[in-house]
This record gives sequence, C-alpha cells and structure tokens, in this order.
Amino acid sequence: MKLPPSDEYSELRGLVVEGYLESAAKRLRARRGRVSQKSERLEQRLLSARIVLKEGRAEEALVLLGEGEDEAGSLRPDVDFVRGLAHFSLGRFDEGIARFEAAAHGYAGQDPARELLCRYNVLAGRENRRLSPALDPERLLAWTAFLGLARERGSRTPLGLALRQRSAIYQEMGKTSAAAEDAEEAIVLLEGAGSHADWLLALAQAADVAIDQEQPEKARARLDRFHDPVEARVAFARAYVQARLDGELERFHPSEFEVQPPLWLDKWARRSRATHALPTAWQWAKNGAELTLANGERIAIRRGSLEGRLLDSLRQGPHSRARLCETLWPGLETESTLDERFHRLVSRTNKKHRLIEFDGDKYRLA
Repeated sequence: MKLPPSDEYSELRGLVVEGYLESAAKRLRARRGRVSQKSERLEQRLLSARIVLKEGRAEEALVLLGEGEDEAGSLRPDVDFVRGLAHFSLGRFDEGIARFEAAAHGYAGQDPARELLCRYNVLAGRENRRLSPALDPERLLAWTAFLGLARERGSRTPLGLALRQRSAIYQEMGKTSAAAEDAEEAIVLLEGAGSHADWLLALAQAADVAIDQEQPEKARARLDRFHDPVEARVAFARAYVQARLDGELERFHPSEFEVQPPLWLDKWARRSRATHALPTAWQWAKNGAELTLANGERIAIRRGSLEGRLLDSLRQGPHSRARLCETLWPGLETESTLDERFHRLVSRTNKKHRLIEFDGDKYRLA
C-alpha cells in the first residue's frame, strides 16, 4: 500500500518552494532524529535535494536522490519532478523533459495543478533546447495555447510562468508593449502563488523590457523589490539587468555565476559586446583549483571541496548554520555530528585566510 506524503513534508516543501530556506532548514534539522520509515527518509532527502538545488548544486541533488525508484511509492512524481529540475539546471534538457513527463503522468488525476506545472516545464525544456529558429512563430503559438489551458483551469502559477516566458518571446520579436503587459501580469500572478524565485524572475523580465522601452525608473522600481540572498538562478538575471541599467554590460560575464539560465544567457549573448571577463573582487580560477582575492592573493581552495562549496553558498548572502549544514551534509546525520563538522570546516577555511565571520546569527563572507 502506498502511503501518501506526510502533512509535514507538504508543508516543508511549500516553505522551500516559496524561498523560506532558513526556516525549512531549521525544521529539517530538528526532524532528522525522528524519521524512521523509508518513506520518511525519502521525504527528508527530497527536501534536502530541493534546498541543494536552490544553491545551484544540481549534481549533488541527483546524487542525494540516488536511484531507488521502486521504493518511491506515492513520492515518485515528486522524485521525478526534482530530478527534472536538476537536469534542467545542468543543461540536460532531454533528460529533464523525460522526468517532467513522467511526473505529469504520476500527478494526473491526483494533483492537477502540479500536473500542469510539469507540462509547463516540458514546454520550457523544449524552448531552452531550441530545436527551432529563435523567432519561429510556432514558439509563440505553443505558449499561447498553453496559456489558454492554464486560464481554463485557473492555475495561477503555470499561468504566470507561461506569461513570463511569452513576454521574453515578444521582447525578442521587438514587441515591447506586449512583452511588458505579459511580464506585469506574471508579476501579479506569481506573487504569493509561485516560488519566490519565479516571482523575482518575472520582476527581472519586466525590468529588462522597461530598459528596452527607455523607462529606466520603471526598471529600477522593479529591481528595488529584490533583496539578498537570492537563488543562484535569480542572481544571473538580476546582475544582467542591473548591468544593462547602469550601462556596464561590458563588465558583466556569465563565467562569474554558478547557474546560467538559458533564457538569460541568450539575452546576454544577443546584446553583449564583451569579449572577456574582467577581474572581480573575489573569483575562482578557471580550473576551479584556487580563488583570487581583490588584492591579487591566491588561496589554495578547490571550488568543489567542502571549503569551496561553503564559500559559494556564502557568496549568495549570509546563511544560518542550519541552512549551511543542510546544503553541505544533507544525509541523515545527528545534530551534534553536524555541528562538529561545520565548526571544523569553518576553522579549517579561516586558517587559510580570514574569509568567514559570524555576526551572532548568521555566517557571512568577511
């Protein structure tokens, strides 16, 4: 008999999706000692994988979920959904599309809203895969048809996401009035209905269109609604729009970002005249073997190491110990073991250079 997901899991999933990662991480930490059944342990891994994904570490999310598909039970659609997100983050659109199609099949008849969200992701994956020319009119027709279905079902989140996507197509076609209209409606629909990151990306899209319309104050008003920390996929979009607004697009380069969303990478490729990345205050070597500080000093820390992953997380903004532990060691560890590992890691990192500080509440880059 397949047991339904627990109420606590559904509540925590909502917290993660909406961007309340600190609260979710703290509750996950407290939950570790209470999980015993296989379904509960899978719930824990799924939630941890979602948090890791928010940090931009898709490979770790896939490793965390493992295989074990026969044991997923009623959580199978959620497993497929999260795997789909991870594959998309890695640019593996065929694999992601297959996962979202499987998830849609699993949700069918049980959760129509999430089924439609999967259908959106399938369409978005095909868009990002770009099998057709950029301005192929069939792209616009496909999204318009999906919007009709979403409006018919009254599904706010898929409707807002599709409007944001269609706005980008209109913008690419030079139809800025239509692009602005879709982006503004997406902002209204996604505020409080979708994930916080999706709402921020709608704001970024509206700001980008406003720049095209030579309305810089409107663009600034949209960007003013952002606050740190933001998800890895949002950081690229915000920085790109800010660079355009400041007239410094030549100083923007995708290599500085952990996650490079295809839609926004295309925007940059079409508009940017940059030919190389300029030095930043804090950046990794191309081979990921060391980092360079603002004064030119090189620190021997590999980006893929625990020290490097910790620094990348803190580069997105201050984080609590609970959230950092959840992204670094999402396995079922006891609280005392996690604390010991974390404090040793911070100490080991700071011995190489004073890079991390604690303000009494959260950890941040020094």
